[in-house]
Amino acid sequence: MKTLTQNSVRQTIQNNPNLTNKELSQMLGCTIQKVSANKIALNKQVNKQATSFDILKKIEADISKVKKEVKKNKKSITKLTNTYVNSGGVNKEIARNKMVDYVLNSKLSGKILSLPFSTWTIEKKILNKSNSYNFLGVERDKNTFKDMRKAIRGTQLPFEVFNGDVNQKIYGAKRESYSHMILDYCGTLNTIVDELEYAIERELLQVGGMMFITMTRTLRKIAHNERLNDFASLVDNSDRNVMSDMVIKGFFFNAIGKNHRIKEVFHYSDVKPNGNEGAKMVMYVIERIK
Repeated sequence: MKTLTQNSVRQTIQNNPNLTNKELSQMLGCTIQKVSANKIALNKQVNKQATSFDILKKIEADISKVKKEVKKNKKSITKLTNTYVNSGGVNKEIARNKMVDYVLNSKLSGKILSLPFSTWTIEKKILNKSNSYNFLGVERDKNTFKDMRKAIRGTQLPFEVFNGDVNQKIYGAKRESYSHMILDYCGTLNTIVDELEYAIERELLQVGGMMFITMTRTLRKIAHNERLNDFASLVDNSDRNVMSDMVIKGFFFNAIGKNHRIKEVFHYSDVKPNGNEGAKMVMYVIERIK
């Protein structure tokens, strides 16, 4: 009688699932008990594989969930690092009110280029007191841009929105395109030098119009624009504010030429929710005088 191996018995059972134990024992030439024992072993093996598969599926599902969470967190982090989110503070409100007063007192009308964030705070303040203006609001962060659109959806407010960098609405713009420019950058001067000089040199403001530029009072040693080289030597590695103030002031005195003037320089900072002092900021108000 041919010797049967365990593998050959189990293979025969798997290849003939419809046969009874008796029929399989006759085919194999072994006892019914041997067939039954191997069937039980095979069933256990199948169940074990199924359990492993279920565990694998759960692991894959967990990994997928983690990936989605990481992606969500990355978006949140991107939003925090690439867009302005600190829209509160007493001194920030003072700066806003100064902008509003300058705009209203100019007696101009027409389009205002602005960086409104999702709240449109300054723009709404102006419209509450005058209907002489329409606004082009620019935002590069997609999530903030969506919030901006959502905030004005269904309203009749004269707001136009653009998803991109504000310099896209500066470079190539025609002379006197804007009555005012509310450039609430809140970044560092060396990152916006070129577009500011372009806006001033090309006289993008109407005569009597104001350009409001907010920025931090610190300058970074890295990535200095060539036009700041003469002033950058005043700034040491500690980025002391007095040094940076000299650089910023020197830049604007050099940039304004004969057709613009520095109307006001307003220094401010606010207290964060945790009680610490916020970033030291400065607002330059540049007026086109002729």
